[in-house]
Order: sequence, then C-alpha cells, then structure tokens
Amino acid sequence: MNSNQYLHMAELQEKHWWFAARRNILGKLIKAHAVSQPECKIMEVGSGTGSNFEWLIQLSTPENITFVEKDAYARELFFQNTGHKALEGTLPCRMPRLDNQDIICMFDVLEHIEEDDLALRQLANMLKPRTGRLFITVPAHPILYSMHDRNLMHYRRYSKKKSCSTDSRCRTYHSSHYLLELVSISHCTALLYKR
Repeated sequence: MNSNQYLHMAELQEKHWWFAARRNILGKLIKAHAVSQPECKIMEVGSGTGSNFEWLIQLSTPENITFVEKDAYARELFFQNTGHKALEGTLPCRMPRLDNQDIICMFDVLEHIEEDDLALRQLANMLKPRTGRLFITVPAHPILYSMHDRNLMHYRRYSKKKSCSTDSRCRTYHSSHYLLELVSISHCTALLYKR
C-alpha cells in the first residue's frame, strides 16, 4: 500500500464503529480461548499502524508483546501512534526468531500472503507447544472474491475448511463468521437511513 492508504487506514480503524466492534469481539474471543496473564507472550503479525495495540496490551505486559509489520512506513506510523516499535518481518520466511509464543494474532493478513500454508506452518513453529494459540481473521466466502479483493492485494478468500491449517500439530478450537452480526447491523442501519 502507498503512504496515503496507510494514513487513511490508521484514521478509519481508529474511529469507525466497525473496527471498534471488531476489536471488542476479537478481545472477547481471545480471552475465552486463551489464558492471558502478565507473563503471557503475545505476538501480532501484520500490526499495520497500531490499531490493535491498546486492547492487546491489556492481555499481558508491553515487554511481553511483540508487534511485527513488513512495511517500513506502517512501522513508522505504528511508533507514532503507540510509542512502541514494531519489528520488521515478512511471512513465510523472514520473521524475527521468536519462539514459545502463548498467543499469535494475525488479523486480515493471511489473504495477502501467496504461500499461506507455509506461513501457517511458520507460525505454528513459533507457538508454545501444546498450549499456544493462533488467532486469525480472514475474508470469507471464496465465491465473493472480486475486484475489491484484487485492489486490496488479496490472493484469495477462505472457506472454513481452507482457513484451517494442514499442520497436524494444530487444531481448530473456534471457527465462525463472527462479523456476520455486524453486517446485519450495518445493513439495517442503511435501510433506516433510506427512509
């Protein structure tokens, strides 16, 4: 993305109700499916401009949370927005060496990675054995793949079957179309405004 897109993304994600509701839902899902404690090691891959920083640091302490972003300008905005540095890293092959993570989060990133299966295996290698949890959000319904996805540099959309890792060490604890209720609210709001 170019710098204007990152600035727009930072502003939109900070203020728009959709992203606020999304952060609330994701926070509840992570708390329900993972043990968070002060020494819990958390990594967010694809941290962008830092829109998830505030609620993620509530799950642990800042020194136990690592943020990873491939784009230099996004990392600069991340620092401006949070006062913390995001590390440089790119999946599947150029990630910082950070093993034994309790929680890895990757929100709307996997669809941007051509070798997504290899990326998932890399993340599985970085999780704490047996107890580590990977939280991923991806765009759903491959049949909806469109020019909008291509413009956003998405390689694909996912079905529940495709979004689950083929790595035998991983298993799915929860899979849902969790934003469907937000779509319904958005649609109803649009209908009310048409009257």
